[in-house]
Amino acid sequence: MSIVLMQSMSSGATWAELGWTSTGVTELSGGRFGGGVANCAQCTPLLDLPAGYSKIGLHMSFKALNFTATYAWMALYEASTGIHIRFNINAEGRLVATRDGAALTGGTGTKVLSVNVWYGIEIWAEITDSGGVVKVYFDGDSVPDINVSSADTKNGGTGVVDRIGFAVGTGHRIYMCDLVVYNDAGAVNNAPPLGDIRVEWLLPTGNGTSSALVGSDSNSTDNYLLVDETTPNGDVDYVESSTPADKDTYAMSDLVSSTGSVLAVGAQIYAKKSDAGSRSIAPVYRLSGGTEADGTTRVLGSGYAAYSEVREAKPGGGAYSVSDVNGMQVGVKIVS
Repeated sequence: MSIVLMQSMSSGATWAELGWTSTGVTELSGGRFGGGVANCAQCTPLLDLPAGYSKIGLHMSFKALNFTATYAWMALYEASTGIHIRFNINAEGRLVATRDGAALTGGTGTKVLSVNVWYGIEIWAEITDSGGVVKVYFDGDSVPDINVSSADTKNGGTGVVDRIGFAVGTGHRIYMCDLVVYNDAGAVNNAPPLGDIRVEWLLPTGNGTSSALVGSDSNSTDNYLLVDETTPNGDVDYVESSTPADKDTYAMSDLVSSTGSVLAVGAQIYAKKSDAGSRSIAPVYRLSGGTEADGTTRVLGSGYAAYSEVREAKPGGGAYSVSDVNGMQVGVKIVS
């Protein structure tokens, strides 16, 4: 698998539940494609990645409400040692990539950024003492605006990126959404540019094939109405079961666009266990033709948490199409 993380900034989960360390970040409406957006004012949010990657790709939609000379933007970190690649915006409004402040040949872009304008930005970095690469693409372009090669991009450590972070100084504000992180590990989505990406948040809209869980209303009728909130509401309404193999699946809302490529889908479950024993669950994906697959099993804690995963292949194998996603049911299964 190449895509390791996707976030739409529309899920309603807190940034802490999504893995970020930060204060001063809120989620708003009005994202680049109409969904949610992270509103970051005078903050330094950090996101620890699932693992460390010596080759890493990163896509996001980005808008700055203001910036000044040498505006610090974001960085690719090795958590134990510090920053490998730092990105600033210079006085001309051009993006500049450095090895934590040390100039890189070809590291200054030609595109002049404007405030209050959305950009789709895709970054690819290969971290090494020699032969290092940094590429930056804008708005789905196939030619990089920044093209660093044969460079020293490793700033100590083991040469992996396991954390990304932003630096938004006093009086400054950025908006961000459509976040995708990928590497070169899989057979697909493993090299830049992936293109201009939209991450959509889909919610349950109807009952699916399975309705074995019991709702907070003490029945198993129209369970989707108990899990269709944009913002999770904890114990206000929910579905539950203590019986392994019980599952619910739900019809989901459609994608906004009827055309285009689907790189991956993912499920996010907001759940907890309510007894003293060990409990685990897994997401369920069911295509319109009936082919079904379980996702990764997750062990639950005693407090609510967001459990997310990414899947590039549909049940039965192969890439998803728009019609696959629009006809798909997604749900949850009790594993133990």
